[in-house]
Amino acid sequence: MAYALLLYGNQLAAAIDGCAPDASVRAVFRESISRSAQQGLANEARTRQHLDILSRSQAATAAEMSRLSEVQALVAQAYERRLPGGPERELAAKAIAGVSLHLTGIAVRWCLEHRECDLPATMDRALAGLEALFCRGTHDR
Repeated sequence: MAYALLLYGNQLAAAIDGCAPDASVRAVFRESISRSAQQGLANEARTRQHLDILSRSQAATAAEMSRLSEVQALVAQAYERRLPGGPERELAAKAIAGVSLHLTGIAVRWCLEHRECDLPATMDRALAGLEALFCRGTHDR
């Protein structure tokens, strides 16, 4: 179970590194999580089986989560190579890595649960919702 998460982290880091050098962090974020999530859906039966095991087994979930900090660090390093220097660089890289990992998982689960496997559209809807909450709001809720 832990291997699947590590594989996913490596795929995500490679997708981040594979984006155009002049791409904005926003474009890298969207492109890399979309590309990585598509890989997760490429073998839908295996992904469904993996998620089913996780939903039924606390031990499997614990095994997978035992590698989460390692995977998040790997992805954060890839983002950090993209971010401008400054005192908040490391923190920002870690934050965006965590969001990337979890948002991709959420989008893949959504597609599988709703039989709606237009992953780019799902990602766009999720990102638009987050952007509306965090960037366009005129007042906090």
